Amino acid sequence: MSSLHERITQARKERHLSQANFAERLGVTRTACSHWETGRAKPSTKHIEKIARLLGIDANWLICGIRAKSEPLAKRAEHSSANLVFEPRASYPGSFDRETQKVATDYFSLSQGQRKLVRDLIKALHS
Repeated sequence: MSSLHERITQARKERHLSQANFAERLGVTRTACSHWETGRAKPSTKHIEKIARLLGIDANWLICGIRAKSEPLAKRAEHSSANLVFEPRASYPGSFDRETQKVATDYFSLSQGQRKLVRDLIKALHS
């Protein structure tokens, strides 16, 4: 199974986007994209969602490397970088156990509004 950084690189290259163009569309620096693609840094959950929409791929596949069998791939979003909202950078472990993969699958099956509620709940619990 490939790793998160390899899947990001693969999906970007399949869409024939340079790192600079990819970064510009996401509203981040090219250095951030480079670090994501080399595994030196991990994108936040919101960045994962933005990457998946931009590249027209399944966010669950991006995180876990597992494609949903019954769900179609996400359609490309037509958002400008001005509309992007980011959360603080979060780290994902290098390899995922089955429980973590299940949580990621469940999380990405939620609507965007439901995912925001989950993130808000977690933030409130940490306060």
